[in-house]
Amino acid sequence: MAKNDSLFIAIEKPGFSGFQMKGTSSNENGIRRILRSVMVCLLRGGCGPVWPALECCGRPVHFGGQSVHMDIASTVAYVADMPAAAPNPEAVVPLREARRDFTRAHICSAAREVFFVRGFAAPTMEQIAQAAGIQRSTLYTHYRDKEEILAAITADYTRGLRGVIARLPGPTPSRAELARWVGEFAAFARDQRAPTELLVTASSVAHMPEPLRTFGNDFLEMLAARLPAFRRALDVRDGLDHAWAMAALRELGWALCFYAQHGETEDTRNRLAVATTLIVRFVHGEC
Repeated sequence: MAKNDSLFIAIEKPGFSGFQMKGTSSNENGIRRILRSVMVCLLRGGCGPVWPALECCGRPVHFGGQSVHMDIASTVAYVADMPAAAPNPEAVVPLREARRDFTRAHICSAAREVFFVRGFAAPTMEQIAQAAGIQRSTLYTHYRDKEEILAAITADYTRGLRGVIARLPGPTPSRAELARWVGEFAAFARDQRAPTELLVTASSVAHMPEPLRTFGNDFLEMLAARLPAFRRALDVRDGLDHAWAMAALRELGWALCFYAQHGETEDTRNRLAVATTLIVRFVHGEC
């Protein structure tokens, strides 16, 4: 299942809607959560009495618009075969919690697109609710304001970014090593185009939202843990090293956005090469 595909599961029998859930799953963990919730529904009688619930198995299970038939045995086997799957009912995600997670993921997905098209400042909570296809009261049940939604978006993006930063060679990588890493970062940015562009463009506004400030600090700390040059830049915030670090990262950010928009072209490769050169010079103390 591709990232950010819409996930809809329905297990039912004629005349009885046994279990339905719709949401957005960003990764394998999302699929695992909803399948665990199906098991909660079946094992605890969440679809009604236990035996009627079991009778409804074998009906279609829809993944991203594709119908797949899964009976009780294959559902159990699928969950059991997945890494870190729940080994006992106590570890199963409760249905209420799974529904909450999916609703929040759906809201964030809709908000990402709204922010991507209209920026962060202009849209209202009402417009985000409309984009998500939910009542405004439902939106406020999960998020107090746009900054809370943005914080959830940046937290999710940061989790993915940690894997990219973990592959950054250190402490003083060669140009070839940094070029390869920038290529990996570019692939991540293209896969996460909407939040990447949101974070880069919104970071340049005069009054930066607090979640973006937090993201920027977390990003710098992750880099500093891998490359001593960034640690030195963080230690003296008004020093020349810090100014160079910000300039190099700003160029990298815009190059990543351009790559996310246009893909692999000579122009995008050149922009990434310029950003790589700045980072190489900074890391090796040549600036």
